[in-house]
Amino acid sequence: PAAKIFTLSYGACESDMGSTENASYNSWWQQAASEGITAYVSAGDQGAAVCDSDSSNNPPYGWATHGIAVSGLASTPYNVSAGGTDFSDTADGTQSAYWNTSANTTSPWISAKSYIPEIPWNSTCASSVVVDYVGAPDPGAFCNSSSGKNFVSVGGGSGGPSTIYAVPSWQSSVYGSPSGASAKRGQPDVSMFAASGLWGHLLVFCMSVTNAGGTPCTYSNVNDVIGNVAGGTSFVAPILAGVQALVNKASGQSWGNMNTKYYALAAAEYGTPGSPNSSSLTICNASNGTSSGSGCIFHDVTRGDITVPCKKGSTDCYTSYTGTTNNNCVSGGGSTNNANACGILSTSTTTSQPAYPATAGWDYATGLGTLDVAHLIAAVTAYSIGGAISGLNVSNTVGLTLTDTTTSNAQAQNYGNGSFTFSTPLNSGDDWNVAVTTQPTGQTCGVSNGSGTNLSANVTNVTVTCTTNTYTLTYTTDGNGTISGTTPQNNVPYGSSGTAVTAVPNAGYHFVQWSDGSTANP
Repeated sequence: PAAKIFTLSYGACESDMGSTENASYNSWWQQAASEGITAYVSAGDQGAAVCDSDSSNNPPYGWATHGIAVSGLASTPYNVSAGGTDFSDTADGTQSAYWNTSANTTSPWISAKSYIPEIPWNSTCASSVVVDYVGAPDPGAFCNSSSGKNFVSVGGGSGGPSTIYAVPSWQSSVYGSPSGASAKRGQPDVSMFAASGLWGHLLVFCMSVTNAGGTPCTYSNVNDVIGNVAGGTSFVAPILAGVQALVNKASGQSWGNMNTKYYALAAAEYGTPGSPNSSSLTICNASNGTSSGSGCIFHDVTRGDITVPCKKGSTDCYTSYTGTTNNNCVSGGGSTNNANACGILSTSTTTSQPAYPATAGWDYATGLGTLDVAHLIAAVTAYSIGGAISGLNVSNTVGLTLTDTTTSNAQAQNYGNGSFTFSTPLNSGDDWNVAVTTQPTGQTCGVSNGSGTNLSANVTNVTVTCTTNTYTLTYTTDGNGTISGTTPQNNVPYGSSGTAVTAVPNAGYHFVQWSDGSTANP
């Protein structure tokens, strides 16, 4: 069968691609979505400055000169844009809270204890997390300092607004997302870990071709591991494709543009632009770490940013550096007029408005945040239920109350095994009323001589007949889903199985349980 998942780990400057190339990618991803194919595309590895990925004159590792930009390969409304995060434990000095520390020279492996707090992947001197860690007064001061020189780069997870596409309706439905008549399609959509090592965290891969720089993939030697590590959203796109394979299997369907589901789920978790879900936003905050909410589908990254250093005077560059010389942002020396000082990529050139910070809900830094895969799988799984309507035991006993209508004395009797014997003789001349007070669960019983009729004293046996109840089963929802299957189901005997039906959650909801407490397939 045709593959239903596609992943692309390349990028290109949207504004450089031209109308024809942009239209081509838009058409390809639209066709893929219409055929049920989910396309995951890397958002980029240059922070909010994707058009500076190939600059050759940036010192020492790169700075932005082209302004805020996104990748056109990932900016269409029909693909999922994959962003990147890092862990914040090193910056916070909390590694021991999240990692087992049993590694040694012969066994370099350690494992995570729990979910680890996340920040946007940003390996540059402009990162607010880096600036806070080194104690610099602001990003501009650090980027223009001797200690910040080696962090002048554009390395980090990308994001930002498209210059072409309007914001899709599914994206504008989530708290924090772009909204308004002029709003544009925003990247990324979702993120996963993509860091390149600034805080000591990287992704391990296998590439053993030595003449291409590879090392043995046994990972028994620490140096070999170091040779096979990297970062980038090029990893995130295939990671999310793997998650999508699990989603397709669990839900029994292909999804096409998975964003329609992601954003519907996020709207339920984060709330809408006009009605934020404050409780979930607090519980699902990625900074909570081990106390992050157990029911969250998305970990909401709210700390850090994806701004990068830029050349003073360039597009979208805010510069706060006021020194008389600069020896850091230009390779080979400084300048007396400060013309080559570093600034930070900003949505304003007159005030510092970093492009872009991580905030509550959706944002340009990490999109909806990162996925809790187990909770995502539960949210897309359609549950069916069959089997008995109730698990209660059926009793063989019928309770009868006989009332002497003359004296108003009453006695309770039990009927079982087809016979009934009065515990005391009926008084001659008295009239007795026989009524059924209890009966087997799921059955209706009556006295053949007529409940409510008078019995003469010479009646010593009463016939009680019980029939199994039948029911009309009507399955209903709380309005946040639909029922697939026959409903109502008429004349179903008590204790028998009705025809199985399936609960199908609406977009943004996931199945919890039936009213009898059933939470999974029987």
